[in-house]
Amino acid sequence: MSEVALPKLDIKFNVNNRYFLTGISGETRVITSEHVKPNQKLHVSESSGCEFVVDATTSKICIERCNDMVVKINGRMIASTVEVWLSNNVTFEINVPALTLQAEQCRTVTFHFNTRQNFQSLYWNRCLDIAFEFRDEPELPKEKLTSGIRVACTMFKSLYSTDQFLVELQEGNQGLSLHKTARNRLGYICRIVNAPVDSEKEGSEYQAH
Repeated sequence: MSEVALPKLDIKFNVNNRYFLTGISGETRVITSEHVKPNQKLHVSESSGCEFVVDATTSKICIERCNDMVVKINGRMIASTVEVWLSNNVTFEINVPALTLQAEQCRTVTFHFNTRQNFQSLYWNRCLDIAFEFRDEPELPKEKLTSGIRVACTMFKSLYSTDQFLVELQEGNQGLSLHKTARNRLGYICRIVNAPVDSEKEGSEYQAH
Protein backbone atom coordinates (compact mmCIF):
# COMPACT_ATOMS: atom_id res chain seq x y z
CA MET A 1 0.00 0.00 0.00
CA SER A 2 1.43 3.37 -1.01
CA GLU A 3 1.33 6.35 1.30
CA VAL A 4 -1.81 8.45 1.21
CA ALA A 5 -1.43 11.77 -0.59
CA LEU A 6 -2.14 14.50 1.97
CA PRO A 7 -3.64 17.90 1.11
CA LYS A 8 -2.25 21.03 2.73
CA LEU A 9 -5.26 21.75 4.84
CA ASP A 10 -5.93 22.27 8.51
CA ILE A 11 -9.66 22.02 9.07
CA LYS A 12 -11.57 21.29 12.24
CA PHE A 13 -15.32 21.22 12.67
CA ASN A 14 -18.14 19.48 14.47
CA VAL A 15 -20.56 17.39 12.42
CA ASN A 16 -23.35 15.84 14.49
CA ASN A 17 -21.51 13.47 16.78
CA ARG A 18 -17.98 14.06 15.45
CA TYR A 19 -15.08 16.34 16.24
CA PHE A 20 -13.17 16.21 12.98
CA LEU A 21 -9.53 17.09 12.32
CA THR A 22 -7.94 16.84 8.87
CA GLY A 23 -4.90 17.95 6.91
CA ILE A 24 -2.56 18.32 9.88
CA SER A 25 1.18 17.78 9.38
CA GLY A 26 4.12 17.60 11.78
CA GLU A 27 2.33 18.84 14.89
CA THR A 28 1.71 17.74 18.46
CA ARG A 29 -1.80 18.45 19.70
CA VAL A 30 -3.49 17.87 23.03
CA ILE A 31 -7.22 17.17 22.79
CA THR A 32 -9.16 18.21 25.88
CA SER A 33 -12.79 18.67 26.88
CA GLU A 34 -12.61 22.15 25.33
CA HIS A 35 -12.39 20.48 21.91
CA VAL A 36 -14.53 17.34 22.06
CA LYS A 37 -17.56 16.39 24.13
CA PRO A 38 -18.15 12.96 25.71
CA ASN A 39 -20.91 12.14 23.21
CA GLN A 40 -18.67 12.91 20.22
CA LYS A 41 -16.18 10.68 18.47
CA LEU A 42 -12.75 12.09 17.66
CA HIS A 43 -12.10 11.60 13.94
CA VAL A 44 -8.64 12.40 12.52
CA SER A 45 -8.23 12.21 8.75
CA GLU A 46 -5.53 12.77 6.09
CA SER A 47 -2.81 13.84 8.51
CA SER A 48 0.87 12.93 8.73
CA GLY A 49 3.83 13.09 11.12
CA CYS A 50 1.69 14.09 14.10
CA GLU A 51 1.26 13.20 17.73
CA PHE A 52 -2.17 13.48 19.32
CA VAL A 53 -2.58 13.32 23.09
CA VAL A 54 -6.22 12.65 23.88
CA ASP A 55 -7.02 13.67 27.45
CA ALA A 56 -10.74 14.26 26.85
CA THR A 57 -13.57 11.77 27.30
CA THR A 58 -14.83 10.79 23.85
CA SER A 59 -17.35 8.42 22.34
CA LYS A 60 -14.56 6.62 20.46
CA ILE A 61 -11.52 7.42 18.34
CA CYS A 62 -11.26 7.04 14.56
CA ILE A 63 -8.11 7.44 12.44
CA GLU A 64 -8.50 7.57 8.66
CA ARG A 65 -5.93 7.96 5.84
CA CYS A 66 -3.07 8.96 8.15
CA ASN A 67 0.68 8.28 8.01
CA ASP A 68 3.46 8.24 10.63
CA MET A 69 1.29 9.11 13.60
CA VAL A 70 1.27 8.53 17.36
CA VAL A 71 -2.04 8.66 19.23
CA LYS A 72 -1.82 8.68 23.05
CA ILE A 73 -5.17 7.90 24.62
CA ASN A 74 -5.52 8.96 28.26
CA GLY A 75 -9.20 9.94 28.31
CA ARG A 76 -12.04 7.48 28.68
CA MET A 77 -13.84 6.28 25.56
CA ILE A 78 -17.52 5.59 26.19
CA ALA A 79 -17.68 2.83 23.58
CA SER A 80 -14.17 1.59 24.47
CA THR A 81 -13.47 1.47 20.74
CA VAL A 82 -10.62 2.51 18.45
CA GLU A 83 -10.90 2.34 14.64
CA VAL A 84 -8.14 2.85 12.08
CA TRP A 85 -8.33 2.44 8.32
CA LEU A 86 -6.38 3.26 5.16
CA SER A 87 -3.38 4.29 7.25
CA ASN A 88 0.32 3.49 7.57
CA ASN A 89 2.72 3.45 10.52
CA VAL A 90 0.23 4.46 13.21
CA THR A 91 1.04 3.75 16.87
CA PHE A 92 -1.58 3.87 19.62
CA GLU A 93 -0.46 4.28 23.23
CA ILE A 94 -3.55 3.28 25.19
CA ASN A 95 -3.91 3.92 28.92
CA VAL A 96 -7.66 3.33 29.25
CA PRO A 97 -9.99 0.46 28.30
CA ALA A 98 -10.09 -0.01 24.52
CA LEU A 99 -11.85 -3.33 24.47
CA THR A 100 -12.69 -3.32 20.76
CA LEU A 101 -10.17 -2.44 18.08
CA GLN A 102 -10.90 -2.31 14.34
CA ALA A 103 -8.22 -2.05 11.65
CA GLU A 104 -8.84 -2.06 7.89
CA GLN A 105 -6.53 -1.73 4.90
CA CYS A 106 -3.49 -0.56 6.84
CA ARG A 107 0.18 -1.30 6.32
CA THR A 108 1.60 -1.08 9.86
CA VAL A 109 -0.37 -0.53 13.07
CA THR A 110 0.96 -0.91 16.62
CA PHE A 111 -1.07 -1.00 19.82
CA HIS A 112 0.78 -0.30 23.08
CA PHE A 113 -1.35 -0.96 26.17
CA ASN A 114 -0.45 -0.05 29.72
CA THR A 115 -2.14 -3.29 30.82
CA ARG A 116 -3.58 -6.34 29.09
CA GLN A 117 -6.82 -5.77 31.03
CA ASN A 118 -7.58 -2.82 28.75
CA PHE A 119 -7.69 -5.01 25.62
CA GLN A 120 -10.31 -7.55 24.62
CA SER A 121 -10.44 -8.06 20.84
CA LEU A 122 -9.22 -6.83 17.48
CA TYR A 123 -11.10 -7.18 14.20
CA TRP A 124 -8.94 -6.65 11.12
CA ASN A 125 -9.22 -6.84 7.36
CA ARG A 126 -6.45 -6.40 4.78
CA CYS A 127 -3.75 -5.18 7.19
CA LEU A 128 -0.15 -6.13 6.48
CA ASP A 129 1.41 -5.94 9.96
CA ILE A 130 -0.21 -5.49 13.36
CA ALA A 131 1.76 -5.58 16.62
CA PHE A 132 0.85 -5.42 20.30
CA GLU A 133 2.74 -4.55 23.44
CA PHE A 134 1.53 -4.79 27.04
CA ARG A 135 3.62 -2.93 29.59
CA ASP A 136 2.49 -5.26 32.38
CA GLU A 137 3.70 -8.26 30.33
CA PRO A 138 7.23 -7.16 29.31
CA GLU A 139 8.57 -10.71 29.01
CA LEU A 140 6.24 -11.77 26.21
CA PRO A 141 8.12 -12.49 22.94
CA LYS A 142 7.14 -10.08 20.16
CA GLU A 143 6.40 -12.94 17.77
CA LYS A 144 3.52 -13.99 20.04
CA LEU A 145 1.95 -10.55 19.78
CA THR A 146 1.72 -10.01 16.04
CA SER A 147 -1.05 -10.38 13.49
CA GLY A 148 -1.90 -9.23 9.98
CA ILE A 149 -1.54 -10.63 6.48
CA ARG A 150 2.05 -11.79 6.99
CA VAL A 151 0.94 -13.94 9.91
CA ALA A 152 -2.25 -15.10 8.20
CA CYS A 153 -0.25 -16.29 5.19
CA THR A 154 1.45 -18.83 7.44
CA MET A 155 -1.93 -20.13 8.62
CA PHE A 156 -3.95 -20.38 5.40
CA LYS A 157 -3.17 -21.56 1.88
CA SER A 158 -5.05 -18.66 0.33
CA LEU A 159 -6.50 -15.34 1.45
CA TYR A 160 -9.45 -13.35 0.14
CA SER A 161 -10.08 -9.61 0.21
CA THR A 162 -13.23 -10.20 2.25
CA ASP A 163 -11.45 -12.17 4.97
CA GLN A 164 -12.02 -10.69 8.40
CA PHE A 165 -10.04 -11.90 11.40
CA LEU A 166 -10.79 -11.74 15.11
CA VAL A 167 -7.77 -11.63 17.43
CA GLU A 168 -7.88 -12.10 21.20
CA LEU A 169 -5.49 -12.92 24.01
CA GLN A 170 -5.31 -16.46 25.31
CA GLU A 171 -3.47 -18.31 28.05
CA GLY A 172 -1.79 -21.52 26.90
CA ASN A 173 0.80 -24.01 27.99
CA GLN A 174 3.52 -21.65 26.76
CA GLY A 175 2.06 -18.54 28.36
CA LEU A 176 0.10 -15.62 26.99
CA SER A 177 -0.20 -15.07 23.24
CA LEU A 178 -2.56 -13.72 20.61
CA HIS A 179 -5.23 -16.15 19.50
CA LYS A 180 -6.42 -15.80 15.90
CA THR A 181 -9.87 -17.24 15.33
CA ALA A 182 -11.00 -18.74 12.04
CA ARG A 183 -11.51 -16.18 9.30
CA ASN A 184 -14.95 -15.09 8.17
CA ARG A 185 -15.10 -14.52 4.40
CA LEU A 186 -18.60 -13.08 4.57
CA GLY A 187 -17.86 -10.73 7.47
CA TYR A 188 -17.34 -7.04 6.96
CA ILE A 189 -16.38 -4.33 9.39
CA CYS A 190 -19.18 -1.83 8.86
CA ARG A 191 -19.13 1.85 9.71
CA ILE A 192 -21.89 4.42 9.37
CA VAL A 193 -19.96 7.66 9.55
CA ASN A 194 -22.70 9.93 10.90
CA ALA A 195 -24.54 7.42 13.07
CA PRO A 196 -24.92 8.93 16.56
CA VAL A 197 -24.33 5.67 18.44
CA ASP A 198 -22.73 2.32 17.62
CA SER A 199 -23.85 0.16 20.54
CA GLU A 200 -26.49 -0.04 23.24
CA LYS A 201 -23.87 0.90 25.84
CA GLU A 202 -22.73 3.90 23.86
CA GLY A 203 -26.33 4.90 23.22
CA SER A 204 -27.32 5.00 26.88
CA GLU A 205 -24.27 7.06 27.84
CA TYR A 206 -24.67 9.24 24.74
CA GLN A 207 -28.13 10.22 25.96
CA ALA A 208 -26.72 10.97 29.42
CA HIS A 209 -24.55 13.70 27.93
